[in-house]
Amino acid sequence: MRIVSLPTIRIAAGSLLVVVLAMVGCQVLLWRNPVSPDALLARADEMSWLNSWIEAEPLYKQAEVQFTQRHQLSKALYARVSEMPAHSESSIGIPAQIALLNHDLTLPEAKESETRLRILTILGMLEVNYDSALAQRTWEEVESLTLHQHHFLLASRAIGEQGIAAFLLDDMRRRKRRLSKPG
Repeated sequence: MRIVSLPTIRIAAGSLLVVVLAMVGCQVLLWRNPVSPDALLARADEMSWLNSWIEAEPLYKQAEVQFTQRHQLSKALYARVSEMPAHSESSIGIPAQIALLNHDLTLPEAKESETRLRILTILGMLEVNYDSALAQRTWEEVESLTLHQHHFLLASRAIGEQGIAAFLLDDMRRRKRRLSKPG
């Protein structure tokens, strides 16, 4: 019969205690804050990056409500404007949404860099479908902000969106020239 030494028992008991405390600690944290607005926002941003705006919209809505209750108005604005792409073809229409986003840019809450960047990104997305010249200027501003904030993936997207807008603008110029030529 082998006898287990006292130090081995202490190590095993200590390890078990650490595991139990970690599990209890996680449960307490989950109980106290089951779905924080920051966690909702992060999850929704991941979904929107994958172009799942409709699935992300309810998470943005929940985050907006919670941020508003906490008086974190900049983050609430970020969440609210992030809901727009899910409704971009709604009855309100793209011109009205563009006007609303331009108004949002004037709000004090829009001064926070991440919120301003989000508003401009959503604005650029809507403008591409409405006015390529506006979109090109908006995406230039997005590119500038993203580079300063080290959001390099979004900076790459901004560059690509500028290229799309430039292509659309050039295509329109060519069409106008063809139509104005006497034939």
